[in-house]
Amino acid sequence: KSSGPLSHVFDKVIIGDKDKFMPEVEDLLYEEKLGLSGWIQGQKVLVGNRNLLVHYNLEAPSKSDELRALKDGGKALYVAVDNHVAAMLIVTYEPNAQMQQYLQNLNNNGIKIIVGTNDCNVDEDVLSLAFSIPRENFKIIGDFDGGIASEYSNMHKGVVSAKLIHDSSAESFLKCLSSAALLGSTKNLINLVQSLLVIVGLIVVLILSCAGNIMALGSGAVVLYHVITSLILCASVFIKYKFV
Repeated sequence: KSSGPLSHVFDKVIIGDKDKFMPEVEDLLYEEKLGLSGWIQGQKVLVGNRNLLVHYNLEAPSKSDELRALKDGGKALYVAVDNHVAAMLIVTYEPNAQMQQYLQNLNNNGIKIIVGTNDCNVDEDVLSLAFSIPRENFKIIGDFDGGIASEYSNMHKGVVSAKLIHDSSAESFLKCLSSAALLGSTKNLINLVQSLLVIVGLIVVLILSCAGNIMALGSGAVVLYHVITSLILCASVFIKYKFV
C-alpha cells in the first residue's frame, strides 16, 4: 500500500489475494525522511530509520550495534509495534545499470531529476553516490509534494499528438526522455558545426577572390569540400554519442 522498501518483498512472498492475508492499515502516514506510521489491529506500527524511533521517543539499538550490522553497506530499517522495537532489517540497494545510463544522459543535458518515494533511506546523497550524478541534480519528494505535483500535472489533459510513447515503466520513460534530450543536443551540435563549416567556406572563397584565383575552384574541389564537411559532421555526431 505504501510502495515502501519492503513492498516487493511481500509481493514475492504472498501468493494470491493480498487483501485476504494482509491486515488492514489505518491512518497510514509517510513522515518526511523518517518512515511510515500507521495503525494495525489497534496497535501503532512504525517502519523507518533510527530518527523515526527517536521522533516517537522509543529506545533504539546502540549505534555501534547498528554500524556492525551495516558493515556491508546496507541501510537499517526498524519495525516497531506498540511502542516497542520489534526488528531491525538490513536493506541493500543496487542501482539499475540501464537506468544509470539514461539518468546520466539527462544530467549531461542539464535536466534535473525529481524522484517520488516513501523510502526513508533514499535521499539525494544516496542517489548521487549510486548513479555518479551531482547531488543537486536530484530532488526527493514524498507524499505531500508528490500530491501537489500530480495535481498540477493532471490539471490540463488536452488531446495532443503523440511525440513520445513509453510503456509507463520508469526505465521506458527515462529512455524516452534521454533519447529526446540526446536528439535535441545532437541537432544543436549539427547546426553549430554546419555554421562553422559555412564560415570556413566563405573565408576560403573570399581569400581566393582577393588573390584572383577564384577560377581555381573547379568542380572537383567543390565535391571534395562537401565530402570533407560531411565527414566532419559524421565524426562530430559519432564523438558525441560515443564519449559524451
